[in-house]
Amino acid sequence: MKPIHYSSIIKYLYYILFFVLPFIVLPVNSELFEFNKMLFIYTIASLIFGIWLLRCLQVNKVLIKKTVFDIPLLLFLSSQIISTLLSIDQHTSFFGYYGRF
Repeated sequence: MKPIHYSSIIKYLYYILFFVLPFIVLPVNSELFEFNKMLFIYTIASLIFGIWLLRCLQVNKVLIKKTVFDIPLLLFLSSQIISTLLSIDQHTSFFGYYGRF
């Protein structure tokens, strides 16, 4: 049985995400572009996250590479969490507001 190469699956899912996304248009919805693309992004991102979790479970450790963007990203995420917690409407701050749906 061949070993599963999770990294290559994740890489190809990213390729699918970036190259297929501009071509997704369904005439079924009232919003022609936005809702369909959001669902596609959520689906592919969930698949990528799930496969990454499977890879972490297989090797029994979490593999996160350190980069120069770690501190700026953590500062940004911290500011967003604080902003959400101190917001007047936390539900809208967390989930967003889509007025067209």
